[in-house]
Amino acid sequence: MDKIAINSHTKHGEHIKILLVEDERVVALSIEESLISLGYTISGNVDSGNAAIESAASNLPDLALMDIRIKGDMDGIDTAMELKRVFDVPVVFLTAYSDQDVLDRAKLVKPLGYLMKPCKSTDLKAVVEISMCKARMDKEVAQLNRDLEKKVRERTQALMDEIESRKGAERKLLEQASVLTESNKMLTTLLENRKTEKKAIEEECLQNIRKYALPYIDIMTQQQDHDDIMTTLGMLRRTLLELISPASSSLSAKYMFLTPREIRVAEFIRHGKTTKEISDLLNLSPASIATYRNHIRKKMNILNTGINLEIYLNSFDR
Repeated sequence: MDKIAINSHTKHGEHIKILLVEDERVVALSIEESLISLGYTISGNVDSGNAAIESAASNLPDLALMDIRIKGDMDGIDTAMELKRVFDVPVVFLTAYSDQDVLDRAKLVKPLGYLMKPCKSTDLKAVVEISMCKARMDKEVAQLNRDLEKKVRERTQALMDEIESRKGAERKLLEQASVLTESNKMLTTLLENRKTEKKAIEEECLQNIRKYALPYIDIMTQQQDHDDIMTTLGMLRRTLLELISPASSSLSAKYMFLTPREIRVAEFIRHGKTTKEISDLLNLSPASIATYRNHIRKKMNILNTGINLEIYLNSFDR
């Protein structure tokens, strides 16, 4: 592609505008004549830095052929720096000198090339074509860099936006998690309260049945000998027991059919007291305590089962 571009400019050199800055008029006219014969357009032929800046401002050149030693306050190096800074015009230095200090200064401008005077037409052509090719390549690289920087900025911004979006989503999830945690705490508290209330109601029902219903059924059973009435009372008793069966897993339900003395003995047993210790605490004989133990086991349907009474009593909820 670059070779095609070079050939195109060689054939159609008039499209390349060159600013010539040379203070030796004979040399300047000779170079101008050679450039025109090669097909290039001269945008200006001046002998000082100020004149070069004015010419570039009015007719922007594609390339400046710049003598290092020119008239005025600015030499060719200073002028080249200003042309590049203000107008982005590439420069090829013309010089009859090979002073190393001067050349070191000239390098700071990053010229496209150097041409020693006096210069031949073929040298001019080669330097101009190569310089213009390099200038185009530099511009293309610069544009690619700008495009790349733009894409990097856009991608960086997109990533930052995505990160911010994800942070927002994360904050929202954390807020929702916090709300759910609080809701779970409230529900747990409500369930615990409901469980406590349910247990209290069950206990109250058990006590009321034990206190008000079963004693009267037992009295009526003892006073009646009619089979129908006895059957009815038995059914009533069984019905009451079925009604309270959902709460029968509690220790209070198991205690419902015990007498107050049997309940005291059961509590001592539950806490690991021996028959001798219970007899001492209640001021009763060990035989009486043994009788109470049998009554308790019978009422709890574990008589003659070999089940440890202490372990059995501790297996129920309070």
